Amino acid sequence: MTYSGSVAGRTQRVDVVVVGAGTAGANAAGQLAARGRSVVLVDRRRCDLAGAQWHNGVLGWQFAAAQVEPPVPAAGEDRRQATHIFGPDGFRAATITDSPVVRADMA
Repeated sequence: MTYSGSVAGRTQRVDVVVVGAGTAGANAAGQLAARGRSVVLVDRRRCDLAGAQWHNGVLGWQFAAAQVEPPVPAAGEDRRQATHIFGPDGFRAATITDSPVVRADMA
């Protein structure tokens, strides 16, 4: 199999082309590469926009435990927000207003 891309600027022979750089595609490409396959991961979007985009609530101490710098909020942004807990019926069961959770961009 061959591919040619404007980013690569060349033609290269590979074992596998994975289409879609979301969570599943990136994982599949990584697993295949770890097993010795030559892999190309392609997405229709630019690299900085490709893949999943999500935000998680992370406890502040978890950044230190993972040896990762905590996110720096943009000017005027408060990353400490209320935490909402929903029941299985989809209705809000509880709200914690003084939450220790920090909003973190996981992309």
